[in-house]
Amino acid sequence: MEVFYRTHNYLIEHISPSLVRRELMDEIDWNDRLIGIKGTRGVGKTTFLLQYAKERFGTDRSCLYINLNNFYFQGRGIADFAGEFQKRGGRVLLIDQVFK
Repeated sequence: MEVFYRTHNYLIEHISPSLVRRELMDEIDWNDRLIGIKGTRGVGKTTFLLQYAKERFGTDRSCLYINLNNFYFQGRGIADFAGEFQKRGGRVLLIDQVFK
């Protein structure tokens, strides 16, 4: 799990602030239990998630960005990972590359 936190911290530390704040950030009800964001490749979904994490949580470990392209998820389920994240105090899990 620590590897994922280190990756998360590195990514939000190195994400550049958006010159134009996306209106979508304010239109989403972030209290919903599940939120899906879809779009074609290259439109900025990953950047959007990382900017949200940085803006709302900073380095607070209750939020974690993960990418399902990570080798860890080959043969492992996301449900177990999410359960472990929650046991450690996690509240917001941002999952990227879900189609994988």
